[in-house]
This record gives sequence, structure tokens and C-alpha cells, in this order.
Amino acid sequence: MLSRQVLLLVYSKFYLKKQSEDLLTVAKKAVESAIEENETIAMGILKKVGVI
Repeated sequence: MLSRQVLLLVYSKFYLKKQSEDLLTVAKKAVESAIEENETIAMGILKKVGVI
């Protein structure tokens, strides 16, 4: 039973790491858009992916 829990924790770790990397990518894109274009476009990017 303990090995199953460890396995689930390992899978969760990889899933959460991927999710955090994806969110960081979206945040970078939104900041770049806000700087290069305008804040409205950046907010649209964040809304599109469900961050806000």
C-alpha cells in the first residue's frame, strides 16, 4: 500500500511540475504582450487559459 502512495505522489509531482511550467510560460507571454502591445491583450491571454 505504501508503494502505491509513493507512486501517486511521484506522478503528482510530475503533473504539478508540468502545470507550473505551463503557467509560467503563459505568464511570460502575457507580460511580453502587456509590454509590447497593451494590457488588454495580456488580460485576454490570461482569461483564455483560465488564469483569471
